[in-house]
Amino acid sequence: MIMQKILRIDSNDNLIVALKDLHAGESYSWDDDNITLVTDVKAKHKFATQDIPLDGIVSMYGTPVGKVDLPLYFQTSVIT
Repeated sequence: MIMQKILRIDSNDNLIVALKDLHAGESYSWDDDNITLVTDVKAKHKFATQDIPLDGIVSMYGTPVGKVDLPLYFQTSVIT
């Protein structure tokens, strides 16, 4: 059995959940997208798949889940 390291439910999600500890420099692919992390991401934390500006909408699991109160940056860990 292969253990997945990331969870992305919907193609519009701009946050992805780390299912295991991930490390800066590691690359992950899904659909037609590819990302190389620039920060470590702990298990159960998230990382951004694009820059998200102040007051930008955050989407996970196929639905909007909130607005950001600080800008989030592509390929970086997000603490919620």
